[in-house]
Amino acid sequence: IPIVTLFGLVWQSNRGDHEFATAERQGTAYIDALLSVELSLAESQVATVSGKTVSREKLTRAVERAAEADERYGEGLRTRERWAELRAKIEALSGRIGTDTDASLSAYKETTDLLLALVEKVRNGSRLIRDPSADTYYLQDAAAQELPEAIETSSRLVCVTLVNLRRPSADQSLVLADMLSLRAALTSNAVDLSDDVRQTVDATGSRTLGGNLLSPLDRFRRAVDALNPPIAAKQERAESASTASLLKSWDEVQAAAGALSTAMLVEISGLLVERLGVLDEELTVAVAVTVLAVLLALLPAVVAIVRDRRRRPETEGWSDSPSAGLPPPGYVTPTWRRPAEDLAPPTLPALMPALMPAQGDAAGTTTWERPGAAR
Repeated sequence: IPIVTLFGLVWQSNRGDHEFATAERQGTAYIDALLSVELSLAESQVATVSGKTVSREKLTRAVERAAEADERYGEGLRTRERWAELRAKIEALSGRIGTDTDASLSAYKETTDLLLALVEKVRNGSRLIRDPSADTYYLQDAAAQELPEAIETSSRLVCVTLVNLRRPSADQSLVLADMLSLRAALTSNAVDLSDDVRQTVDATGSRTLGGNLLSPLDRFRRAVDALNPPIAAKQERAESASTASLLKSWDEVQAAAGALSTAMLVEISGLLVERLGVLDEELTVAVAVTVLAVLLALLPAVVAIVRDRRRRPETEGWSDSPSAGLPPPGYVTPTWRRPAEDLAPPTLPALMPALMPAQGDAAGTTTWERPGAAR
């Protein structure tokens, strides 16, 4: 009973950890789909501001992928309503394609804010934000918070810069504060992301995680540094940069962010799969030990039963009931025959020794003895 009780506690703890890690895997898959939507939204936003033709195919595929993820995991993560609202906002953006107004930027900003809020909801619902392992915790913070914010900030920085380049030189200083704020925010996100990855590499026991993440991270940091427009301190305004070079830097940021996002989410999923494998092994060992312990505990009882079955034929038919000693049905009572010499009635001389006291020597030993005298 104590062993079975301990196994029940181990089972409950193991199942709880297993469900925890499974929910985290679901959240990781959902966030991967949402980041694809964010990258497509950022690309559409920059294309809208720059006056390029916006292709809806990439964004449509990303939305369909996110819809599949919500259909699969949304019920457990409680994201159905938020996703429905976000999807409606994304579909409403189709009417703003080709425009270059502050209203379109505001609409994209509102849609992106809803997306970031949904990502945070998935983090909390899947309990990624409370992961007990240091490596997974820092890595999910980089992939699900710092990187999405960096993508949103970089796209807005590019849009504001493009709009500002079209204004007269006298009016460019009006948005200088916004550009400086966005630049500082992007730099902060990049630094925090790098710190999260560094702490992940320091805390993990994986031999391949560092090599798989450091190269995409270096590429992203170089792209962010190239994207930040240089600020002329004397003029207190952004230097005139060509639209082509700015968009080229932005394309590199997009590509680097996509590669880094994929690498980090793949590593998170790998760590969770490894954890689930360890939990399954622990549960298998617990089951084997419990079965062995129960068998050892039952072994004396089994041995006693086997011994009892071996002794039972010797005492078969005997009992303490009133009918004890009666022959079983069909039993033939044997006929006993006495020796011939005992069949004849004894004569008086033959009975005398039995009636007379025995004559013995001084030691009291009997001097005569006749077979059958006791009878």
